[in-house]
Amino acid sequence: MADKKKLALVMIVKNEERSLEKCLKAVRNLVDEIYITDTGSTDKTIEIAKKFGVSHTCICDIINDKYKYVAKTNVYNDVAKPVVDLLNEFRDSWILCDNEEDKKAIWYAIIQLLPSSYNQLRTVTLNYEVLLNMYRARKDHKLDEWRKFCDTVADLPYFKDFIDKGN
Repeated sequence: MADKKKLALVMIVKNEERSLEKCLKAVRNLVDEIYITDTGSTDKTIEIAKKFGVSHTCICDIINDKYKYVAKTNVYNDVAKPVVDLLNEFRDSWILCDNEEDKKAIWYAIIQLLPSSYNQLRTVTLNYEVLLNMYRARKDHKLDEWRKFCDTVADLPYFKDFIDKGN
């Protein structure tokens, strides 16, 4: 007789005490197993999950190799480490490869292993008013990065006119 397939719900949560109980009540009869990975909740999320008998992990415990679940499967060793090792092998192959076609194939394999969000661009749109407020608040900041940012902003077209009007 074939094993009955199980349906599992996996949730990644942080500070979801307001909606978690309602969500778990809605799905508990639809799924066979529920797993929650908490990314550092400071509210009652963990207690609510325990009330429903949910298998719970903390992402910090997975990274620090403290969490073993189900049949003593280690998430880091069985999932993350092989992917990282494979990425390292591909990187080494790419560095040592002389053939451009092979390099492209290796690069494509690397891209396929990376998370989908890895290659996304982050776009920030600011207007002069926001930049001026940031400039005033951070022009004498103790971190070099903020002072460099302010120097860059000060070189924008017309920005010196805004600085002069504000003083």
